[in-house]
Formats: sequence, structure tokens, C-alpha cells
Amino acid sequence: MLRVTYRTNIAVWSQTTLVACQGADSTESAPGADHDGKGSRWDGAGNIDSSKHCGKQHADELIVDAVESTLHTLRELETTTAPRERPSGLLGHTIHYAKQAFYVLFMNGPPLDDQSSSASRSAKLNPAVAKAVAELETAATEARNPDAMFLLAEMNFHGNFTHPRNFTEAFRWYSDLAALNGNSTAQYMLGFMYATGIGGAVERDQAKAQLYHTFAAEQGNVRSEMTLAFRHHAGIGTARDCERATHYYKRVADKAIEFYRSG
Repeated sequence: MLRVTYRTNIAVWSQTTLVACQGADSTESAPGADHDGKGSRWDGAGNIDSSKHCGKQHADELIVDAVESTLHTLRELETTTAPRERPSGLLGHTIHYAKQAFYVLFMNGPPLDDQSSSASRSAKLNPAVAKAVAELETAATEARNPDAMFLLAEMNFHGNFTHPRNFTEAFRWYSDLAALNGNSTAQYMLGFMYATGIGGAVERDQAKAQLYHTFAAEQGNVRSEMTLAFRHHAGIGTARDCERATHYYKRVADKAIEFYRSG
């Protein structure tokens, strides 16, 4: 219900603003149309306050402001991840941490969380978090705002701001972001998800994983460069190629040396 309400609000705002303010080159604030004290331009009913800006040329600024305000609100909330159960017993702990180490050391990506189940996905959201998510979904869906897409992807993947992890939603937002502007972090995450099939969000496909990591690495994404180095060395999704592996390892090493020398 929240999603429908917010998306409708932004669509109505866009149309009415363009009609009422067509050709306007400046903005005028209506009496009493000040910010809410937190830099937000969303009003109490979830609508964007169109009195702050007039005309299409200001729409992007308005959306960016709303997204920043939403992020500010989320940071004011408890920023721990959604609670997850831990294994018990020596064998359970051994298996759990072996999986964690494998993902960190060999897949060069976030560790797998066995508790990212459908039960955790359906956990009831804090009302403030639910409202923030609705605002981000509005900005991401209607305005195609890349920051909103990234925040939604990260919240669903990592469980940030107590949001339950949902790898299917995370994959969707990473895909949208990568298609929108070629974001290298989104490309890296898509490569990781295709390589591992984490959370059952997508079927494992090493060819697609290799492709997305290559896209990200060509933009200088260090994690994808490291991943490609290992994949070429081990022959994962491609023929073993020590020359290509050395190429990517050297790129990462050069960046590390440059960072060290920079002080």
C-alpha cells in the first residue's frame, strides 16, 4: 500500500508541477512551505512539496534532496543489521565459519548468510524504515535515481538499517543500476551473485559472472580485478591463463603501492 501511495504521489507531482510552472525559470516558496528541519521536501502525507521548485529543470534536484533526506532518516535509526541466528556446537561453528572464509578469501565477496530465508524476508519492517523504503522505491522507480537504486540494493543484500535481507530484490536493483549507468559496484555485485547463486536469487552462471566482473574491472573496480585474477588463475568460467591472471594481479598491486606511497 505504501509503495502504491508514494509512486502515485510522485507521478501526480510531476504532472501538476510541469503544468502549473511551465516556462518558469525561478522558484518561489509558498507561505509555510519550509523544510521539516531535516532537509526533507517530502510532506507529512508522503508527497513531494512542489512549492519548493517549479519546472522540470528542478525535478532532479528535488529527487536528490528527497533521497538524501531519506538516507539521513535511516542513519538516525538503529543501524545494526537484521538479527540473524548463529550456529551451535563445534561442528556447526566449523561449517559456518568455513563458509564465511571461503567467500571472503576465494570468491572475494560478502560471506553467505544461511539465514537469508523467506522467513527473514517477510519480517515486519520498522514503520520508519518502511516509510523510508517506500520513498526510495518512488525515487528509484519513477525518477530512476541511481542513489536510491543503490541504497535499495545494499539494504536488501546486506540487511542495512535493520532491513531484512532479500537477495532477489537486491539482484533486481543492482541490475537496474548497472543497466542505467554502468555502475561498477553494481556490476561487481551482479558478477558475485551469478558466480555464487547466493540466496537462490539467480541461477549460477559463470559466463555471466565473468562478463560482469570484466565490465567492472575495466572501470577500475579493484574487487572485480582481484576476482578476475583468481578466476583466470584457477580456470573458473574461463580457460586457465596465467598471463591474464598476472595482468589483473599487477593492476591491483600497482594501486596498492600507489596508495601506500601517497601517505
